[in-house]
Amino acid sequence: MGVNDALIEGWQEVEARLRLILAGQSAMSAMGCGSLHLRLAKLLLWNDALRQPPELWAERFEGAVETGLSDLWSVLEAQLDGRKPDFEGVRHLSLETRSAALSEVDEGLVLDPGHRSLLRARIVLCRALDDEAGTTAALRLLAHLPGLPESMADALTDWGEQLWRALGDPAGAVQAFEQALALFPEDLVLIDKVLKVDLELERWVDAVAACQHLIAALDKGHSKKEFAVTYLLTLGEIHLQGLGAPGLALGFYLEAVARLPTHALTFQLLGELFEGHHQEVKVAVEALWAHPSDDARRRHLAELLRGAVRHNPTSPRAAVKAFQGALEFI
Repeated sequence: MGVNDALIEGWQEVEARLRLILAGQSAMSAMGCGSLHLRLAKLLLWNDALRQPPELWAERFEGAVETGLSDLWSVLEAQLDGRKPDFEGVRHLSLETRSAALSEVDEGLVLDPGHRSLLRARIVLCRALDDEAGTTAALRLLAHLPGLPESMADALTDWGEQLWRALGDPAGAVQAFEQALALFPEDLVLIDKVLKVDLELERWVDAVAACQHLIAALDKGHSKKEFAVTYLLTLGEIHLQGLGAPGLALGFYLEAVARLPTHALTFQLLGELFEGHHQEVKVAVEALWAHPSDDARRRHLAELLRGAVRHNPTSPRAAVKAFQGALEFI
């Protein structure tokens, strides 16, 4: 008998004993039965995983090869009950095993409907079975379950993603994200999610506020310049495409240039702005020059841009190219 066969036989005995305990416990009280059903579901998955060739574990159960057979249980537990449950490893197990494990989880939820770990396991198993309706139902329950702020925020975020990506309900998604954000107001990842949904819903004023919040937080945290520049360009696009204010868009693009003068996308967007709104932009350039910034660098940028436009009055692209070339000498 090989090592795996011995382990399988041993865990089959453990499973039998757990079922006896469960039968006795459920006859007296439902308390604790949910956790026993969850453990049985994990045993079913673990026994199936042991039958897989070990060389496949590296791709299916990341970390199990390095830590050995004894830690495969821990890897499965992390996939089923981590803060961000993962279904990819479980998906590779047999359909029969996945279905049986889900049945165990559902029996546990009948006895203990608010069992957070059972709900997480149900989400993983439903996703591994491509059961969208089951995934949605479990995510909804988990998102509205009281708990620690971190757990609640994670559940609300997952619920928002499901509403947005799977169900095509961005309005519902932004509500879920905002509830999570109320628990962690400075979570930049959450603010970015809200921003993306605001853009999809064309909530321009809210999107502007989100961008400004993100830029201020990134500046305060001394993050890479590229991150803040991304949101400056987004502000430019909002004002150009959403609010119809190309002159204001120019101001955000110039601020992006001031922060990161080598960012290619900034000049691409500047070129598109100049080509699509040439006369309005020329007026905005003159206004920037006439009302100079207190910052010497930004004042110099406005002067360079005005010079490039004046030397290329009929060619928007040439003006942007000349402006970009002039930056190489400062």
